[in-house]
Amino acid sequence: MVGLPKAFPHRVFSKCGRRSLFAGETNKIIAARRRGGTYHNDILDLLIAARDPETGRALNDEELTANLFTFVAAGHETPQWHSLALWLLAKDQTSQAGPRRSHPGCWRMRHLCGTGGTAHVHPPSHSGSDALFPPAPAISRQAREDVTLGAHRISKHAQIVIPIWSLHRNERLWDDPHGFDPDRFSAEDAKARHRFSYLPFGGGPRICVGRSFAMLEIVTILATLVREFRFHPTPGFKPQLFASVSLRPKADCRCKLKLIVETAKERLRQHIAHASVFACGRASRGTLVSPVNQSSSR
Repeated sequence: MVGLPKAFPHRVFSKCGRRSLFAGETNKIIAARRRGGTYHNDILDLLIAARDPETGRALNDEELTANLFTFVAAGHETPQWHSLALWLLAKDQTSQAGPRRSHPGCWRMRHLCGTGGTAHVHPPSHSGSDALFPPAPAISRQAREDVTLGAHRISKHAQIVIPIWSLHRNERLWDDPHGFDPDRFSAEDAKARHRFSYLPFGGGPRICVGRSFAMLEIVTILATLVREFRFHPTPGFKPQLFASVSLRPKADCRCKLKLIVETAKERLRQHIAHASVFACGRASRGTLVSPVNQSSSR
């Protein structure tokens, strides 16, 4: 985590008092929230207001701190996965050209922000990347009761590991499982696929709580960057992976970028058009002041 302050929590944050600093500052914020009585409609207020549906118990301060740290750590881990998606796109020019040609309006930021429509990344390139490089390469679950799965008898409280990396490469479930094929994640194909054959964020009631944020984040990133640049692979480069909190490359994913001149020109035309409309609107209301008048008025 280059460039972050020493107090920022990371995987060696237990040293040098980093964990105690994070917990101490977080506890101050929690205490202020409990005293203040003002609702901020953020993740902390949602956690404070949460209640166990069976017992009605609320989270204590220690549990609140642990949950907040999980969100901070998971939010940092997610961008590591995005770089792998961009590397895959760099190797597949068709997946880059499709969205620009078919859905040019969907690549504008105002659409992504929810003020002008629904954002689309089509073909769903993000799904093609998280199938090959799932953010969580494996997850574990604990059996709540004795159960039989096929020929296997699983005892209550036994730990079960689901190898998502292997699941996404199972030839009985996927055609060409090692290939990058965003088209297989279309809405039509998804209906024909078993719902638990594709688990980049887990599944069931314990599915990753940050899934919606992660998908919104990668759609925004891909929609912005692929509209503005053409990505090309760096010759001879292949990412080396390792699993930490999530799957990530050991080093930076290297790609070559080329500015799309047509997009830059179109963006400039839009800015000029918007500025002209704004100026005409002000002029019609009698509020447009020329530089000469501004200097003389002073």
